[in-house]
Amino acid sequence: MEAVGWQPVCPLRRPRFWRGEYPNNDVDDRGWAVTFYVPFESLGLDGPPEDGTVWGMAVTLHDRDDAGGIAIADQVWPETMDAGQPGSWGSTGLGLPT
Repeated sequence: MEAVGWQPVCPLRRPRFWRGEYPNNDVDDRGWAVTFYVPFESLGLDGPPEDGTVWGMAVTLHDRDDAGGIAIADQVWPETMDAGQPGSWGSTGLGLPT
């Protein structure tokens, strides 16, 4: 069985930014945000699929710890997601919804 792990090269652009005044002050900030851009070519496509195409999508947030360095369990979306069960994933659509 082949080991699965992190890829050394990632085709995603991931701009990140702070939403708020600045960290660690008394103003109610919204925290860090990140936007992922996935090139269609990295998915084996020559360009975008037809409008109305729906893809399954699930997200797992790893590598989190608290201020004391204690690990926090992974968070997933949707909450009932099972990585091996595509039927438990959410969906994302391309183009304007009909």
